[in-house]
Amino acid sequence: MPLPEGLHVTWDRGIDEGYGITIYGWIDRKDQIYKDFLILTIMKKDQPNGTKKGEIVWWATSSVFWSEKINDLWNPGMGHNPCVKYDEIMEVLNA
Repeated sequence: MPLPEGLHVTWDRGIDEGYGITIYGWIDRKDQIYKDFLILTIMKKDQPNGTKKGEIVWWATSSVFWSEKINDLWNPGMGHNPCVKYDEIMEVLNA
């Protein structure tokens, strides 16, 4: 799975979804105070619908800097939906 040039992800944990593995990792920010996340689902084997083993079928990141660059690499020609803070789109529960 190629990453955009200059992006380093410290992969942390994952969940075996049966059809694929969902893993997440951490991206350092320049300010070094916080980290961003990258989460993705990779197929474990070829699927009848043509999806291939090792193919990334879903992903999300909190990185404003890397989000569009990742999208351009993994989803060329597809629209880009930036990550937004939860409280900007709906009321935050238990806040």
